[in-house]
Amino acid sequence: MQEYITINRDGHYLRVDSLEDELRFDGYGPGYQTIFRRIVLAAANQVALQWPPPPNPYYLAAEPRGAAKVWNRDVIGPWETFEEIRWPDDTFSLKTVHHTFLCAEGGGGFEAVADRVEAGPWERFYYGMVPEQLFPK
Repeated sequence: MQEYITINRDGHYLRVDSLEDELRFDGYGPGYQTIFRRIVLAAANQVALQWPPPPNPYYLAAEPRGAAKVWNRDVIGPWETFEEIRWPDDTFSLKTVHHTFLCAEGGGGFEAVADRVEAGPWERFYYGMVPEQLFPK
């Protein structure tokens, strides 16, 4: 299953400007920089995030030292696979293969990292729907 989504924390959207930029939680709504393709993988609760939209997409990778800004991978491997953990309050967390969580540093407004060992408030997010007119063509 594939779907276009946004990811946000307290009104701060996960955003990337280009393949060279940091991944940040400082976007302010759905748009080219904040729309990702969520790909549900065959293993239970496993997803990958793709950006930019096709025809030349890459996948988010989490490196062992907690970097969550690598968009230079064109295949899904272990570092590009995240365990999606759903919480009772309709939030979710993304756990890396390194057993760390994606985090909105400072609760949002700053960079995204993947170096937290527990899923506290800054590691819980909401998926947002993308208006159909904004779907990548």
